[in-house]
Amino acid sequence: MSRLGLRQLPTAFHTCLDPVLQPLFAYLHRNRIFLALLLAPPVVHRLYRDYAAFLSLGPGGLPHNHIGWIISSLARALLPRDPLNTSVFPPSHSYLASTLPTRPGPRPDLGSHPLPHRQISQIPTRDVIDAVESAILEIHAEFAKETEMKTSTYEKMGLALFIRPEVHSPTLREKREVAHVHATEEAGDGSCHVLLAPRDCVEVIKKGWGERHPLAGMWGKVAEGWVMVYAPREWGEVGVVRGIVEAAVRAALGGEGRK
Repeated sequence: MSRLGLRQLPTAFHTCLDPVLQPLFAYLHRNRIFLALLLAPPVVHRLYRDYAAFLSLGPGGLPHNHIGWIISSLARALLPRDPLNTSVFPPSHSYLASTLPTRPGPRPDLGSHPLPHRQISQIPTRDVIDAVESAILEIHAEFAKETEMKTSTYEKMGLALFIRPEVHSPTLREKREVAHVHATEEAGDGSCHVLLAPRDCVEVIKKGWGERHPLAGMWGKVAEGWVMVYAPREWGEVGVVRGIVEAAVRAALGGEGRK
């Protein structure tokens, strides 16, 4: 009995399978509709789960329907970015009152869709979320002549902190929104989006308190310093979030800041 050499095995293997595979491939080619129906259920199931995940994030910015889901999915495909990358920020002054402590524990999980940009884990209790919203109102009261509260231009819902249009700002142009908290009943994860000075962006990200927005610096629509500040997990962290938002206001108003 002759023995096949190693080089002859692929050819022999292919010769043995040809009588089986060629008719199968010919059948599938003639019956592309059958092949499409065979693949449709798992594809449809995956798309449905992805759509349900988008809806679970709640309303915010995009239409809360299939149109918003398509837009968000396209943005996700076009934005393969590292949200923790700080190399894009140039040196600058800091407007934080003091250096931030390191946030203990892991970062929260975020939804797979970049819009709306939401946490899906480490969601605080309602009283902590209300405390964050109260902190932003306190900052508005502290800077009553320079700031105003109105509906967020990014979220299209919920109150946000703005620099008044008549107040000079060296960093803000058309959109003068500096912070908003996700505190509505429909989409209340307790996180904030805040516009920070470059150095403060670096500190917030490196100390574990937040990450860059997926659209930050893209197409001139969202400023480079637009950062998500994670929701405080308990009352003790509310003060840290308050300090970060206050730094955003001070940066928007200008001044020297800390070196």
